[in-house]
Amino acid sequence: MQHSVRKKKANPLAPPLPAARADAPTPTPAPLGAPATAAIPRTISIKAARHAAVPERPAEQPSAPSPTAQSPAAHFSAEALLAAWEAYANSIRTARPSIYSLMGAIRPEPTEGFALRIPVESPMQQELLKTEAQALLSHLKQALGNTQLSFQFELAAHSQGAHPHRAYTSSDKLKDMVSRNPLLAKLQEQLDLLIE
Repeated sequence: MQHSVRKKKANPLAPPLPAARADAPTPTPAPLGAPATAAIPRTISIKAARHAAVPERPAEQPSAPSPTAQSPAAHFSAEALLAAWEAYANSIRTARPSIYSLMGAIRPEPTEGFALRIPVESPMQQELLKTEAQALLSHLKQALGNTQLSFQFELAAHSQGAHPHRAYTSSDKLKDMVSRNPLLAKLQEQLDLLIE
């Protein structure tokens, strides 16, 4: 009966063993029965590491703040807010067109304490904006240089009660335009226009 000896395969994930340095002394084996010497430590001593000389770093010179660095609570104008809002909306135009169109219809307003009032017309719009709120808020904080910004969603007054009449059909749109400018009715009669 033959016994074969299998060689242990090297673990590909294990770190390679360090190669012996050419200038390193090779340890000599102790004779049998001799007590182990303390020349080769078996563990790492924390005390020894603590007392070891640590090279000191040169003292860092306080640098002047760069002109682009802003304080965490920098003030900003409503125009800068609107520009940053529109820049973000344009960046998601093709990826998320529904949010892009919603952001185009909403104008955020700065309030006290760096909260941004976001007027929405329905809870559905609010939920849609909340899905994008984290990325949008991150963009606004970076663009405006203010890390204390937060959103405050607010349902518009007409959405809490009766909805304003919206013109959906062509005849409704014409009636709405005529109510604003009565001369359009006269123009329609003179040109004998029909609404489809």
